[in-house]
Amino acid sequence: MQDTAHIVRKLGLQEAAKVASVQGKAAEYVRLATTRLGQGGLGQGELCKGAACVELACQALGVQADAALLMRCGGTNEKVYRNAKAALQKVLGVVPKATARDLCIQFGCARHDQSVRACLAAYKERFVRSLPEVQRGHVDFSRAVFLAAAFYLVARKNKVAVDRVKLLSPLGVTATEFAQVCASMSDLCHDLVGTEQRKRKAEELAEEQRALIDRTGAADDGDEASCSEDEVLDEGMVGHRINAKKQKQREYAAWKDTQLKEGAEAKKKAKETLTEKKLKQAVLSFAAGGAQLCSRRQQRGQQQQRRAAGRRSSSST
Repeated sequence: MQDTAHIVRKLGLQEAAKVASVQGKAAEYVRLATTRLGQGGLGQGELCKGAACVELACQALGVQADAALLMRCGGTNEKVYRNAKAALQKVLGVVPKATARDLCIQFGCARHDQSVRACLAAYKERFVRSLPEVQRGHVDFSRAVFLAAAFYLVARKNKVAVDRVKLLSPLGVTATEFAQVCASMSDLCHDLVGTEQRKRKAEELAEEQRALIDRTGAADDGDEASCSEDEVLDEGMVGHRINAKKQKQREYAAWKDTQLKEGAEAKKKAKETLTEKKLKQAVLSFAAGGAQLCSRRQQRGQQQQRRAAGRRSSSST
């Protein structure tokens, strides 16, 4: 990770007061992130943590900064930088508050404000209704990912072009969680967003339900919480069923391990069988050689005995 002061100098800010305030804020963000995530908590994003903290500091102080320059200073590709920045926004609590009207105005479709609100309200109601009674009181839809998904699906239905990077990056939303919420919202609100309800297996449905329960905070005390590091490192693709893809990967990994173990056992068994055969052949050949040697010695002894007997008979005559 590069020094934040060095990165701030590269921005070329003219006012010394702005430089000092941005440096101080960025250094504070770096310390907080290290304290809350630990060393290496961002994975590959550790390389660009300093640059991402500088950008967040500029946003917090209202200082104009070149985002492309900061991304180059981070030394990583665009996807890693975006994921690291989104994770830092969550950890530091600097996610900007946005409304459906703000997003509609930003992307030039103010007339769809009511449609976005209706879609989000319907999703909240239907999702809560699908939960067990115990979990309904713990649901939290305040995260920006739900608003972003509702706006994106309504805009897509009305053929409004939306740049997903510009939509997700300011809100601190990763591509993985956005794809999961979009998939769930497309199923529960297919009548409002103009999509067909997908046919899914029970295992896939249960896994998606668990992931969304983790994101809404409705998990029981015994439920397993979602892993923030997976959200940061998983590059995910919008529109794909992430959970089904992960399930297939796990099944393939389990099948591969089984095949490798079976192959190793078969090789070991074949090697043992081959060794036994070689040992048996060696014993048999040794026994055969010993028998031939004994028979030759017996023949020689008999010949010597016959010769000695012939000599004795000739000497007696």
